[in-house]
Amino acid sequence: MSDQISLLIAGVCQVKPRNSAVNISWDRATEHDCRQFFSASNIYLFLELYWAIWSPNVPLLHRPTFEISIAKPVLIAAMVTIGASVSSSKADRLAAIQFSNCVEEAVFCDDQFCTEEDCRLFPSKAKIQSLQAAYIVMLYQNWEGSTSSKSRIRRFRYSKVVAVARDVGIGHARHEIYTSAIFDWQDFILREELIRVILWIFLLDTAFVIFNNVPPRMAIKEMKMSFARNDACFQAPNSETCLQQVMISQQEPRFLSSACEMICNRTITDGELASFGHLGSLNLFVATSAIHSMIFQVQQSFSPQLQLGPIYNALANWHLLWQRHIKVDPLMRSHDAALSALHITKLWQREGFSRFAPEYWMLASMLAQRLDRTDQDVVDKSREEPEVKTEAKDELLENYDTDMRQVNSLIAEFQKVML
Repeated sequence: MSDQISLLIAGVCQVKPRNSAVNISWDRATEHDCRQFFSASNIYLFLELYWAIWSPNVPLLHRPTFEISIAKPVLIAAMVTIGASVSSSKADRLAAIQFSNCVEEAVFCDDQFCTEEDCRLFPSKAKIQSLQAAYIVMLYQNWEGSTSSKSRIRRFRYSKVVAVARDVGIGHARHEIYTSAIFDWQDFILREELIRVILWIFLLDTAFVIFNNVPPRMAIKEMKMSFARNDACFQAPNSETCLQQVMISQQEPRFLSSACEMICNRTITDGELASFGHLGSLNLFVATSAIHSMIFQVQQSFSPQLQLGPIYNALANWHLLWQRHIKVDPLMRSHDAALSALHITKLWQREGFSRFAPEYWMLASMLAQRLDRTDQDVVDKSREEPEVKTEAKDELLENYDTDMRQVNSLIAEFQKVML
C-alpha cells in the first residue's frame, strides 16, 4: 500500500494539470518525505488516529469489515492525511499539510471517481470508496486547509462531488426490508456506507449554507433515500449481532425527503414519534441541518414571513423527536460517563459531533425568529410611512460565499440577546 500511494503522489507531482492544486515538485527529497510519511508503520498509526478521532464525528466507514489491503489507495491516503492532522507530533501534522494538496489531486483524478457508471445498477464498492475518499479530502481541507484550499473545496471540488453522487444514484441509497431468512451482511454494509456518505455530503452542503452563506447545491426533495441505521447496527462486529439490532430498530420504510416534508406540514402524532424513536442522532442532525437549508430558501423570497409556517412546524416537531431520542438512547443521557468507560481501542464507537444537533436547532430557531421580526418591521414601517418607498434590509447575512466571520458575528449577537 505504501508503494501504491507513493506512485499516486509522484504521478500528480510530475504531471500537473492546468490550475493544479499541487504546490510541490517531485525530487529525491520529496520522494523521501513521501515514503516516510506513508510508510507502513505510519499508515497503521494514522489510521488508528482516524478511527479514534475522526470516525466518531463522521461515521461513514464500516470499521468491523474494513481491510487496508483491499481498500482503494486513494481512500487510505485520504484517511492517513486526515489522521495525521490530529497527531501529537508537529512533524506529522506538517507532513499532512505538505501532502494534502497532492492527496486531493490524486483523489479527484482517480479513474473510478471520474468514470461514469450505469446509474441503473447499484454502484460498485470501488465507486463508493472513491466517493468516501473525496468526502474525507474535502473534510480535511475545509477544517485544516489554507484559505485558498477551503475556497477551492467550497467553490469547485464540492460541486464535482455532488455531481458524482447524483451519477451514482441517490435513489440507490436505500435499505431493503430485512428478515432473518434474507439478510446479507456485506450487502447491508455496502448500502449503509452509500447512505452515510451521501448524508455527509448533504451535511457539508448545509454547513456551507450555515457558515459561508452559500446557496444549497443539493435539494431536500431529491433525497429520496433511506435514513442511516443507528450506531448499534453500524458498529455490530458480526452478521448475527447486526441482524439482531436491525430487527429491533426496523420500521416502516420512509424516505428522508418525505420525512422532512411531514415535519414541515403538521404536528407529528404519538405513533409517528414512537416510530422515529430509533432514528439516532445522525439522522436528526441531518433533519435540523435541512431546516437551515429551508430557512436560506425562505430568506431569498420577497415575503419570507408568509413562508415561515412550515419552518416553525419543523422546529417544533424536531424538538419533540430529539426529546424522544434522548429517552430511548441511554448514551445520550450519560455521554461523559459512557466515554470514560470506553477502552482506548473502542473510542471509535463513541457518540460524535451529531450529539450537538440541538445547538443547530437553536440557531435555526433564532434565525427564523429574526427573519420573522425583520419582515414584520418592514411591514409596520411601510404602514406608518406609506409614501416612503421601503426596501427590506437583510439583517441575517448580507454577503454570500464568505468565510465564517460573518456567521460568527451573528452568533455572538444572538448570545448577547440570550444573556
